[in-house]
Formats: sequence, C-alpha cells, structure tokens
Amino acid sequence: MKDRKLTIRPQLELDATGPDENFQNTTLRPILKLQHDLILRLILREISKHKIELTNFTSAQLSIKLTTILSKNIPFRNQYLGIVIGQFTLQEYDEYSENPSEFNKRIIGMLKQRILDSKEELILLSNSCE
Repeated sequence: MKDRKLTIRPQLELDATGPDENFQNTTLRPILKLQHDLILRLILREISKHKIELTNFTSAQLSIKLTTILSKNIPFRNQYLGIVIGQFTLQEYDEYSENPSEFNKRIIGMLKQRILDSKEELILLSNSCE
C-alpha cells in the first residue's frame, strides 16, 4: 500500500547521481515545496521577533542573517527540521536515520535557498500581516 503522505507531495522530475542526492530530490525537495507556505510563515514570525526590515536587506545580507538565525537559534532550526521530518514515511525516516547530520545540512541549505528565492513573496506577506 502506498503511503498517503506520498500522494499529497508535488511530483518533481529531477536526476540524481547518488543515493543521498536521490533522497534529496525524491523526498526532501517535494516536502519543502509542499511546506512552502508554512516555511515562509515561520521565518516571517522569526524576522518580526528580531525586528528585521526585509526591504532594507540585500540578498547577500539576508543570506548572512538567515545563516546566523538558523545556526544560533537551535529551537527554531529544529522546528524547521521537524516540519520536514514529520512528513517522512517510515521508510524515508529509516533512510534519513542512516545519515541525519548530512541530511540536516541539506535540509537547512535548501530551506535557506527557498527563503532567499522567496524574498519578494516574504515582503508581500509581511505587508499583508501588518
């Protein structure tokens, strides 16, 4: 029986060269895409707590700020990891468990890039939430 979690994920057609990259492309990327709105909402809340004005940041400055937030605020980082890991099937969790630190780095890296690529969307969202 196919896990129902798999049926709600977007289907992405990406090539992979190794098992870690395959896991990244078949599991992590679709989950991050599925959770996109939640990812943006969480970073928006964190940004507002730090009183960061997105329009004042270049992409490079925002990248540095995100790196700082995601490396120093461990509960926040773990919350992001949790929204991804919580979408795993049991088989995917077993695969993740074989090398969690590598996959966590990949998740955080992709997450950071997703946020950076969504800067304009974040600005619009922050203006609508005021």
